[in-house]
Amino acid sequence: MGVPGEEGGPDQWSVDHLFLDQDGIPTLVEVKRAADTRIRREVVGQMLDYAANAVATWPVEVVRARFEATCAKRNEIPAQVLVDKLRVAPEAGVEVFCEQVKTNLQAKRIRLVFVADEIPPELRRIVEFLNATMAPVEVLAVEIHHQGAGQGVKTLVPQGIGQTADVQARQGTGFGLRVAGCGFHLFRGS
Repeated sequence: MGVPGEEGGPDQWSVDHLFLDQDGIPTLVEVKRAADTRIRREVVGQMLDYAANAVATWPVEVVRARFEATCAKRNEIPAQVLVDKLRVAPEAGVEVFCEQVKTNLQAKRIRLVFVADEIPPELRRIVEFLNATMAPVEVLAVEIHHQGAGQGVKTLVPQGIGQTADVQARQGTGFGLRVAGCGFHLFRGS
C-alpha cells in the first residue's frame, strides 16, 4: 500500500502489508530478513515514516477502493468478506466499517508490526519501549522460525514480541492474530 509524503500527493513510500482488524484498526507490517542490516535501526525509522504519513494522508476512500478492487478480482463481495473474515456484524456493512477505519486513522489508533525470521535484541528493546510508551499506537514484532522441514513441508512457528502484560492490560489487546486476506489484508485479533 502506497504512502504519500503529503496529503493528496503521490506515493513516496510503500508499506509491505496493510491489515485491518475487526475494530477497523490499521496495522502496518514491515517484513525483513535478519541478515538485512537495516532490521536494527533503519527499519524503525522507516516504519515511523509510514505511520506518521499514513495517519495524515490516507483518505479512507483510498483504503476502501483498494479493498473493494481486490475483492472484485477474487470474485468476493466486500460486505461478506467483512462478515466471514472479521466477524463484523452483517448489519454494520462496509460503510460503517470504513467510518470506523477513518475514526481510527484520525485518532492515530494504529498498530505497527515488524516481521522477521529473527528479531535482534536491539529491535526487541525498541519494540518493547515503543509499545510501552506510544499509546494509542501498538508496536509489536513477530519472529518466524522455520522448523520441521521434510518431504516438501515446512512448519513456520511465530513468536510475538512486545506485548507485555502491563501493555496488554492498558490497551486491552491480546497477541494472537488470525490472518485472512482480501487486498490489503484483513485479520482478526484475539
